[in-house]
Amino acid sequence: METGRQDLNVDETTLEQPNLVDRILVNLGARRLAVQVRRVGWRASTEFYWFKCSRCHKITANYIHGYNGYVPCNHCEQERRMQIAVLRNSKSSNKAQSLVVMKPQINVMPKTS
Repeated sequence: METGRQDLNVDETTLEQPNLVDRILVNLGARRLAVQVRRVGWRASTEFYWFKCSRCHKITANYIHGYNGYVPCNHCEQERRMQIAVLRNSKSSNKAQSLVVMKPQINVMPKTS
């Protein structure tokens, strides 16, 4: 059990790998307890679980979020954040380009006689 640190830097890279029984059960669709983390000043500990992502099919660890028990995959979340960052960068570069391109234009109509 960890104490004293303020952030929740717990994932599959900081944890020991699940044992054989846990890996088998996770591959069959079960969630298995990985570790309980309790910080100073918390009323209760946070439980991190091993689970297999239904999207990328990788075994990862995270804690249960919300009332409905949603457990986000770290791999998919990282991919999603990278995609969002790329979109933000492309939008900001497009805005910068559009600011340069969009100069006030004055249309002078030729006089007709």
